[in-house]
Amino acid sequence: MPSFKKLAIGWQYQISYKVAKKYKTKRANGFLTKEKAQLAATDMESKIIQDHDF
Repeated sequence: MPSFKKLAIGWQYQISYKVAKKYKTKRANGFLTKEKAQLAATDMESKIIQDHDF
């Protein structure tokens, strides 16, 4: 599940997920609105799920 944070340059999302007993993080920022960050986070979650067989 992603988390969102307001930065000086826009919105940031961060997604944490577990692979082989270790946690990994994906993060991106610079989105003008929280809604755009949410859409990008949803896309990234889909890619993570496709790349890793959970």
